[in-house]
Amino acid sequence: MDLYCLGRLIQAGIAHYRATGNKQVLNVLTPYIDNVIDLFDSGKQTCWSGYPEIEMALVELYRTTGKKEYLDFVRFLLDEIDYSEIERGQKIDFEHYFAGLPFRSRKKLSGHAVCALYACCGAADYYLETGDRDVWQALMSLWDDLTKYKMYVTGGVGSRSWDEAIGNRYEFPNERGYAETCAAIGNVMWNWRLLNASGEARFTDIMELALYNGVLSGVSIEGDEYFYWNPLLSRFDFAEERYIDGAQDLLALKKSKGTSLNIRQSYYRTPCCIPNIQRIIASLPGYMYSTSTKGLWIHLYHNNRLNWHLENGKELTTHQNRKYPWENNIEIIFENVPAEDFSLFFRVPGWTTSARVSVNGIFFRVIHKTGHYHEIRRSWEKIDKIEIVFDMPVRVVHAHPPSARKFRLRRYSAWSTYLLCGKRGS
Repeated sequence: MDLYCLGRLIQAGIAHYRATGNKQVLNVLTPYIDNVIDLFDSGKQTCWSGYPEIEMALVELYRTTGKKEYLDFVRFLLDEIDYSEIERGQKIDFEHYFAGLPFRSRKKLSGHAVCALYACCGAADYYLETGDRDVWQALMSLWDDLTKYKMYVTGGVGSRSWDEAIGNRYEFPNERGYAETCAAIGNVMWNWRLLNASGEARFTDIMELALYNGVLSGVSIEGDEYFYWNPLLSRFDFAEERYIDGAQDLLALKKSKGTSLNIRQSYYRTPCCIPNIQRIIASLPGYMYSTSTKGLWIHLYHNNRLNWHLENGKELTTHQNRKYPWENNIEIIFENVPAEDFSLFFRVPGWTTSARVSVNGIFFRVIHKTGHYHEIRRSWEKIDKIEIVFDMPVRVVHAHPPSARKFRLRRYSAWSTYLLCGKRGS
């Protein structure tokens, strides 16, 4: 956990420097990480990241300082550590922490949900800086394994409450489903990185799904009470005692303090999710837009105003109106634009069947190719308005028929029924 805490501190130091221009915190932490690298690099001593956080922090530190030794140490942590032969002797369940094996050898997500997703975030950051194709192939194998077989319809990840872990394929208990809030945040963070690496809307779709359904469910509207985990079913009449195969689920009792799962609490002794939610909500503006040499990309739709610039430094101001996702139309208005042609890239989500686009009230096109970004390039003018109307039908999601036949539905107790759900919308 020491490297996990160090990673958090490094990220805090970088955020402080970028916000204030003051390197005081970084100046304290960089000698610390330099000493860690000197002690453990190239296998000098047994070293593993535990809760994978240090990888993300070191890539960000490399981006901030330009010192390649930080990126090289990430490569060491990702690819050069293989503890498969000494796992029993160390008495450490490396698989639980999604550690101890070269990342490029990974094909399936397993173990602690947050650890697995944070490891994927660090590997994606490493790919963004190196273009290592083997790492990318591993990331795609893991993404397919998650999104096709191991992710709740809410974008939640982690079906097992007793060890906060990802289960087997099609293992989706409703009432005992864990779907930890931090894991949903990890899902958003990972897909954001994959989007940046590829420009593909399929990653934005998962990011949006997890953000609206898996993250926001973890915090009350007032913002002062939290869920540590997010089951899809909660029954108040079974609040006092909860059992799995006759054994008391002590972990759940400890974290819920014996109360029903439908009651949020103001504080946890394991306080990772509370600041994690605050962090992602505070950083939401950075997830909504991107720029490229061609122009502006819109990833997420929400009432907001963007005051930024294109990559050539020209100022750009837009705002979005409407009540998405409660309504199916988006309105994008340019307030300040440079006097030159540039492109607007907007996402047509994969869940819709079509989108109707108008520019300044004049019909532009109907888009049937969903799950992609679409481009409008022109010389924009102040008060130009783009309206996008999504087809938003009610869609039934049901269990994957082959899996329902293959696996026997098991009832563990009166309150815990395992439902076997597979591909969404299959």
